[in-house]
Amino acid sequence: MAYTKKQLEIRSKILDKIYTNGAISRIDIATKTGITPATTTKVTADLLKEKLITEVESEDTSIHVGRKKIYLKIAPNHSYYIGIELHELFIAFCLTDNLGTILRKKIVELKKIPNGADFATVLREFVDSCQEFKPCALGFALPGHYNSSKNRIVSNRLAWQNFDLDPAIKQLQLPCYFENNVHCMTLCYRLLSRNVHDENILFLHIARGIFTSYVYDGKIHGIDNFLVGEVGHWIVNPEGELCDCGRRGCLQNYISQGAIIKKARLLYETSSSTYLRQLAKNIDDIDFYTVQKAYELGDEGVINILNSAMKYLAITLNNLVMMADTHQIVLHGALFDSQKLFGLLNHYLDENRFQLTNILKQHLIVKPYNQYDGAVAGAILAMQQSLGLYH
Repeated sequence: MAYTKKQLEIRSKILDKIYTNGAISRIDIATKTGITPATTTKVTADLLKEKLITEVESEDTSIHVGRKKIYLKIAPNHSYYIGIELHELFIAFCLTDNLGTILRKKIVELKKIPNGADFATVLREFVDSCQEFKPCALGFALPGHYNSSKNRIVSNRLAWQNFDLDPAIKQLQLPCYFENNVHCMTLCYRLLSRNVHDENILFLHIARGIFTSYVYDGKIHGIDNFLVGEVGHWIVNPEGELCDCGRRGCLQNYISQGAIIKKARLLYETSSSTYLRQLAKNIDDIDFYTVQKAYELGDEGVINILNSAMKYLAITLNNLVMMADTHQIVLHGALFDSQKLFGLLNHYLDENRFQLTNILKQHLIVKPYNQYDGAVAGAILAMQQSLGLYH
């Protein structure tokens, strides 16, 4: 069925509202979108015929008489998508349905960044293994941004700056979509988490790099400006350590996994009392999880490193909320596996909260880290683009 541009916009808004709510009545869709009840009923009837949504009865046990309220929700297994995340340590692949349920997955560990041809070979193998599901599209979650004119990655990480996506694209007969990995994860969180109670969200990802994605009024803000979101290079200590960007005191020097591991290895070399010496046979064995174990054991040096990280992160978050209109901040990264560190972050936030006006306390949400998060998010990017969701 062919739709006009206006019809596609209406369909997109309705479908988006069903995704973000999980289950919603027709009248609530109409109220929240401003679309008339009659048009809402017609569009949702078409979506039911396509088996993209399904009807469910209300589970409200307080209703004892009369007809139960009917809700609409997204139907699983309507269509299938492949997601890929390119990471400095691994490449993650997954096949999901239109609700992000993983049906196939694969991790390829990396000792070095592969060339474009080698990546294309590994990708082709995974795509071929998924043919029985007839995937509709592929989504790539990138460690940077996408240069569509050259099929290259724009990244401040040297390892990815010359990575050529062209060999992979040319061999595939499916639509391919590309986006920054954190923007992808933000999109995935918004559509699938069921925790979204307003249309404005800050999503802060901390791993080997740091990036913030901001959803305003349901749309990712500043997606075409590659500098927007680079909070890792916010200066939090003007007299601090020299950053690879040429300035001093950038946030990433204190809170990125690379910076934390670097400081832990220095501690390993200089301190005879650190628990790191018991946890790692040699300095190269120290990774982020080794640091976390030492922290939980009460290693004084590691505690100082991570306490400093939380203090500078709190400064950044308190500054961000004076610029971004949101009361929901999502923190994503293995750093927040520790409840103790999360509690310390909240302490520093409260200690330095802006007091001059009646500002509501920010709602911090920790999204548990999983190695496949970026790949699933890539699949959801492909789903969003293929189904034409509101963005």
